[in-house]
Amino acid sequence: MKMAYIRVGFSKEVELYTYEDSLELKPNLIYIIETRHGRDMGYMEPSPISFQDYDKYMAQKEERFSVLRPATKEDLRKRWETKQKSKECFEVTQKKIEKHELPIKLINTYYFFEGTKILFNFYSETRVDFRALVKDLAGIFKTRIELHQVGIRDFSQCFNQIGICGRPFCCSTIKTH
Repeated sequence: MKMAYIRVGFSKEVELYTYEDSLELKPNLIYIIETRHGRDMGYMEPSPISFQDYDKYMAQKEERFSVLRPATKEDLRKRWETKQKSKECFEVTQKKIEKHELPIKLINTYYFFEGTKILFNFYSETRVDFRALVKDLAGIFKTRIELHQVGIRDFSQCFNQIGICGRPFCCSTIKTH
């Protein structure tokens, strides 16, 4: 069993993934990976893994995810389609938030590779009852809906804003893992 750093779903999130010895991974290529949310695509970071990292990882991780195979042209086409669906979901959801008059700032949407779920990240200064919104969205998109409230640092990180010091926010320049 070997390990590689994989950037999940082309986000900032980088995690260690295991893969079979028979699978030949190369940096800067795209792979199909197993995540806690199902199958997705990931980009292999060009970082070597030491045995020390491997032992530490195996000791602290309860659930281990793996690289399944290199992405095919069909996978890339499917990912492009899900990115388009994510954009549509964002626009529709923005209108629904306005309709329900919710104090929510929608940050982004992520339509999962297998189409089993749509994740909506939002920011709000208060707790929000969004059950009616979820019901509307589930009726429109016919898939599982998950809304995730992020804190002010995560919100700032998404937009690479400038702090009072004149430099980008520290939280937007640091990798999450």
